[in-house]
Amino acid sequence: MSGHLIKPVAVCVFCSSSSFLNPLILSAGKELGEGLARLGLELIYGGGNSGLMGVVAIAHQAEGGKVVGVILDSMAHDYRHPDPPQKVITTSNPGERKKRMSDLSGAFLVLPGGFGTYSELFEMLSSKQLGILDKPIIILNTNGYFEPLLAMLFHSVTEKTIKTEHLRLFDVVNTVSEALEKLKTPKEK
Repeated sequence: MSGHLIKPVAVCVFCSSSSFLNPLILSAGKELGEGLARLGLELIYGGGNSGLMGVVAIAHQAEGGKVVGVILDSMAHDYRHPDPPQKVITTSNPGERKKRMSDLSGAFLVLPGGFGTYSELFEMLSSKQLGILDKPIIILNTNGYFEPLLAMLFHSVTEKTIKTEHLRLFDVVNTVSEALEKLKTPKEK
């Protein structure tokens, strides 16, 4: 692995496709989409225009950013991409989808989401722990959304099922501006 991380050119955002979220979370998603575009970063995401996922992608594209959706073949018929359509990549299974998203991205931002988001987060963390992945993972803890998850991770350290040093595999930020700053200046190892 390299001695330092370089600034990414594409960022993968993992988040919810639900529209029934706290307005603060939806607002942060819009701000993030716009901010990533202003930094000139391509957005890699799960596709579609519903929920938080759509908020981020539509805001990113409206600000002039390039959007790449990665979806399952089985969901392609339901796929609704922001206007005008940009690149869509289809994959045959969730594992292939996550690998493709990882390969296209230089960093990962995790926003509030459900099982899919948690699966994506833990897949990237596991890969980073094993030394397969060497890219920033940033959790955007809008409105304290991830506090229960973070408490579980700290509890896992206490119970010795996770090593303390593995908590350094990711960063936690509370605001979009902090997330964007981390993408501008990745930390040295």
